[in-house]
Amino acid sequence: MAEIQIKQGNTIYEKDSALTMISIIIEGTVSAKLPGETIQLCAGDVIGVLDLYTNVHSCTYTASTDVVVDSYPYKSLDSLNKVMQEETSYAKNFATSALKQFFAIADLCNVSTYTCDSLYSILMEYHRDYTKLCKQYLIPAKNLPGLEYIQPLVLESKPDGYMNAFYKDLQKICEDPQFGALFDKHFFISGFLHRTSQDMHQYLNSCDEMSDYLSQLSHLLINEDKIDFLDLYTSLLSHVAHKKEDTTPIASAISKMLLRSKNVSGITAQLYQQRLTEYRSLTQEIQILAQQQTTETSSDALQETVAKLQHSLGTLLSFAGADADFCEKFSSDVDAYKKIVDKTAVSPELSALRNRLTQGFFDLYKMVFFASLEQPKLPYAVKLFLYFGYVDEELCGLENTAHLYDLLSIYKSAPEHRIYLFYDWLKLIYNGEKQPRRDEFDQDYPAHVQTMINDGKITKSEAADLLNNNRQKVIFELDNMFTTAVKMTYGRLQTYCPLLSEHDFIKTPGESLVWPKKIKDIFTEITSIDFSAYCREVMFSDSCLPNGREIIQREILPDIILLPNIGIRAALWQEIEGRNRSTPGCMLFSVFCLTDLRQLVIRLTGEFRWEMCKRMQGSRWNDVSNLSLTSEYFDYLQFYKKNKDLSTEAKEKCRQQLLRVKNRFREAFILDYIAWLTYEAKGTPHMNKVTRKIFMTYCPLSAPYRENLKMNPFYSAMIEKYDNQKTKDLARMNSIVYRIQRNGKKTLPPEIEQQVKFLNM
Repeated sequence: MAEIQIKQGNTIYEKDSALTMISIIIEGTVSAKLPGETIQLCAGDVIGVLDLYTNVHSCTYTASTDVVVDSYPYKSLDSLNKVMQEETSYAKNFATSALKQFFAIADLCNVSTYTCDSLYSILMEYHRDYTKLCKQYLIPAKNLPGLEYIQPLVLESKPDGYMNAFYKDLQKICEDPQFGALFDKHFFISGFLHRTSQDMHQYLNSCDEMSDYLSQLSHLLINEDKIDFLDLYTSLLSHVAHKKEDTTPIASAISKMLLRSKNVSGITAQLYQQRLTEYRSLTQEIQILAQQQTTETSSDALQETVAKLQHSLGTLLSFAGADADFCEKFSSDVDAYKKIVDKTAVSPELSALRNRLTQGFFDLYKMVFFASLEQPKLPYAVKLFLYFGYVDEELCGLENTAHLYDLLSIYKSAPEHRIYLFYDWLKLIYNGEKQPRRDEFDQDYPAHVQTMINDGKITKSEAADLLNNNRQKVIFELDNMFTTAVKMTYGRLQTYCPLLSEHDFIKTPGESLVWPKKIKDIFTEITSIDFSAYCREVMFSDSCLPNGREIIQREILPDIILLPNIGIRAALWQEIEGRNRSTPGCMLFSVFCLTDLRQLVIRLTGEFRWEMCKRMQGSRWNDVSNLSLTSEYFDYLQFYKKNKDLSTEAKEKCRQQLLRVKNRFREAFILDYIAWLTYEAKGTPHMNKVTRKIFMTYCPLSAPYRENLKMNPFYSAMIEKYDNQKTKDLARMNSIVYRIQRNGKKTLPPEIEQQVKFLNM
């Protein structure tokens, strides 16, 4: 023990200095400066008990009077055990002082919570009143910078709810003489002190958060830059006074604001007095790009979730192992982007920032993906980044972040339906189970390698290694399809930025999330109408067949890849894989879709039909002498003016349709395909008889729909013709089945059974 005398006003321990001594106050009073408040420690209290958990002083201790303390060296919990063992008479003082400090900090936290909530409510009241006054005087309301970032208080380190009541009972136990023997147990006391210190820091962390929060709120109320609520109201006052209208309601609101601001933490008396005397003359005009609605996020579950994901960007950069230069630049750009009020604005500076963020996002994704292959368990922020494009909890929005976290455990790929989250798709490529998609120049990976050989970038021996290098295949996918597809599916090219941002969410994440089951159900619905949509002709060979081979229809659904972004479009990336016509195509969707998903799938199905027909027909895709879907539709649009089967009204509609799609025949076909499935299949005519005939021939409706339309004069003749041809095809296939069975084969090949089923559709 070392007795030390300290003069009034002297600093005993500085905040953030190392905890090397524990001191019990023998005489005098010590002030401990906490965030927003100062608590007083008197004789019998212990200096440093608050800091046992961190081994660093959490506040500055200053002698309020002349002070005498007994100090004990401290290095670790063992040091505390030794003190409790040697100084048993002080054990109760230590426990009592710890409880006293705990309740002082807890009370401070509760008061701060009330203050934060109250000031937030006041600011929202000012905002509502200002908007109403602007409407009343028919004056455009200005947006206050920073207001959109202020939300109801959400503590990332909120103390457990039971804690206060728990320590009140502990205090009663300490004061009860029958439990006096507890103070003889030095391990119990030292453990109790350490645990109390840990719990005090939960409250202290909350106080730190609330101190920053109050600083933000008070800055919005009055600040030296005069970009605040007071300036909004005084500018409005000047404007209304200039129009010579009654200013009484505005003046009354300003008086109330100044009265409430007088004792707000963060607003100095000097600043307050300065603004009080000059507010009537302030005419500075504030122009803000946009205002975002604050979101109330006060549930305990939300706080816990956000706490798990705080500093997400730092987690991602650390996990990726990115170099310091990249981390600094990308973090700086993300911070700059978060500060922009109107992220939908268009300017050279903002476009340059978006471009840097876009490149940084893709570079980071590549680093994080390869780093994830080496880690058995991924941090939550990393999973959200890989699956959803999430980068920062503030940029995404706290409520959205919480929703994403909740979705993470239940949102999975559905490989049985060929539906893959992009991260899972990349892993399949890395494991050699899938091949990368073609690039934007329609080159697959082998063709890309061959181009590199032709350009002299690599040798043939290096090319052989590249063709079998799955890591390079992943890089090819990331550098080509990924970078282009994310931009395509986002859909708003001028404001494109792949980082998941709150301003992009028109609906909640749960409402806009593209669930694999939902996609599967939509595909099932579409194929229940257009049963041959994803069927293609393939050659089936078997010795049991009369001629040894037979052309059959095989349904090959596309691979669906869900990209980690939010968007309003989808893309048919390729209709087949490589040159093999019996391989699946590839469709791309954003994981968050802000438009009608069903309409997107119908549109892509129409596009798939067009592109698949072109692929199958080759160079003769528009040659009407070789009848096909594309050739007949192309001929119809090219010569619609001379078509005798079209009325003048129908020709005019055709002309307007071509104008609408800028003479792109594929787009015209897609619009007709949407009408075919949406209206015509239900018996509501939206097409002319020429297009209706083409669609019934090449995109026939399934049997239940044909049956419902048989009595409709718009469809009856076409359906009868189609059914007659179906009957002939089915009779021929039944004869093949009969021959196979007659030759003693007990079971039919699955391909033949499927063809019979197809012809009965």
